[in-house]
Amino acid sequence: MRELTEEVSILGYYPEEKTAPTHWQKKFGSKRGQWDWMKKNMPDAVALCTVVREYFGPLDSVEIWIKKKGHDK
Repeated sequence: MRELTEEVSILGYYPEEKTAPTHWQKKFGSKRGQWDWMKKNMPDAVALCTVVREYFGPLDSVEIWIKKKGHDK
């Protein structure tokens, strides 16, 4: 059970904990930088993203994992 603090009693809810930046956020700093890198180095992934975007809308919450050789995930 979470601890009831003065901050929680004033806000009326538990504040969301900040998450650590992901590898992509550290490397590129922005989604635009990531997209430009993908266009240059992974054109097949960009094509896949555009097709997924056409069917499902914005890609903010869509995650696509590509299996690499020697990796389970």
